This record gives sequence, structure tokens and C-alpha cells, in this order.
Amino acid sequence: MKSQPSSSIFTAIIVDDETLAREVVREHLAAYPGITIVAECRNGFDAVKAVAELKPDILFLDIQMPKLNGFELLELIDHECAIIFITAYEDDEVRARAFNAGAVAYFLKPFDGEDLLNAIDAALKFKIDGKK
Repeated sequence: MKSQPSSSIFTAIIVDDETLAREVVREHLAAYPGITIVAECRNGFDAVKAVAELKPDILFLDIQMPKLNGFELLELIDHECAIIFITAYEDDEVRARAFNAGAVAYFLKPFDGEDLLNAIDAALKFKIDGKK
């Protein structure tokens, strides 16, 4: 695991309609004690509200969800955060759209924990430096 600034505390919201998927992300985040999960959302509408209220540093986001998909959610939030897409949606066009929407990473389920930790490092760099 790569190191992060010890004085920094980052917040995250996990958005996925699948309970197991949220649990897997939560389990991997346990290896990153500097990140606090402030909310878990099962759909895009709940996530829009949570992002507006909690202003997370990192958003772990599924694409296909009921009510609002991940891209529609991003159009509705007015908060800059690092976006890590974690989805079962394998399509080069969708992947390109994710990065055009500002994603720092895009993973297919199931994903590797080490890859996720590397994406978290990229997300933290984005928040610290303001760069992708």
C-alpha cells in the first residue's frame, strides 16, 4: 500500500445498488485508515443528496443503477470530488465517457484490491494537487 499524508483525513461515499459491491469496497477501504466512509447509497437520488450534504473527497460510483445512473448523477452534483467508477459495465465507449466525466479510475467488477488502492492514491493526489 502506498502512503498518504498522515495528517490528512479524506471522506468517501460509496454509490452502488448492490449491497455486496458496497461491502467489497468498504472492506478494501479498511486498508486505508485515512479515508472515512461518510455514506453508502443504493441509488443516484440518494447519492445526489449525500454529496450535496457531505461534500466527499472521493466518490466510488457504479454506472447502472435504478432511478439515476452514474453519469446522470454526476450531471446533478455541484461538488468537485475524485471519481472512481466501479462497474460491471464493460464497454470502451462507456469507459471513455467515464474518463471524460472526470474519473480518476474505472474498474470492472470483480476488481483487484491492489488496483483499487492505486486508484485511491490517484484520487488523493487529485484532491491534494487538484490534478488527475
